[in-house]
Amino acid sequence: VAQAYTDAYNSVMDRMNVMKPSIEPRATGHIIEQIEMIQTIIEKGLAYEANGSVYFDVMAYNTHQHYGVLPGVLVGGSAGLTLWFVGSFAEYRAALAGIRARAEEGGVWVIWPKTRPGVKPDINGNLVRELALEVGLVDFKICAVDEVWSGMRFAVRKT
Repeated sequence: VAQAYTDAYNSVMDRMNVMKPSIEPRATGHIIEQIEMIQTIIEKGLAYEANGSVYFDVMAYNTHQHYGVLPGVLVGGSAGLTLWFVGSFAEYRAALAGIRARAEEGGVWVIWPKTRPGVKPDINGNLVRELALEVGLVDFKICAVDEVWSGMRFAVRKT
């Protein structure tokens, strides 16, 4: 399967006249290194294990590296859907006008950290909804993404 995707990628790059890489490493060839890296991240307190999975702790990371400096971690594309992971109220407020423009292209999920033992973010669903309404967005779905994140889906309000 991986080879089929690699071949398809290289075919597109050939048509665009892009030089091929000298090596094409695969994740399956570096499992030991990945495990070691994950163990290091956990040891530093930047990730945690829950129910057999490892989760990156954005709030812990943000205290050292200012994760929120990233522009809302917008993930979008041809599907017309944006997933916006927001770590703080200030980050949300600062980038909200831009997310309004993304909502015009399709749906937007705003995803924020939940309050949980030892973690009290300065953002919650009420604040997310309140500011979104001010820029002409309306929410129509809410969900618990997992133990750490909640999300709310928005679209541009029809007039």
